Amino acid sequence: MRVDRIREQLIETFFPVYIEVLDESHNHNVPEGSESHYKVTVVSQQFADRPLIK
Repeated sequence: MRVDRIREQLIETFFPVYIEVLDESHNHNVPEGSESHYKVTVVSQQFADRPLIK
């Protein structure tokens, strides 16, 4: 499952204290079973003192 792979890669990269990866493909006009739209929330110390948008 693509969600699991995305989550694993984010964990390995950012060592998050909180992570959420949601497949929101069903909210879009894509074929059933498509894994193409995700909502990702990552909280990590690596983002401390960083601007929200860079």
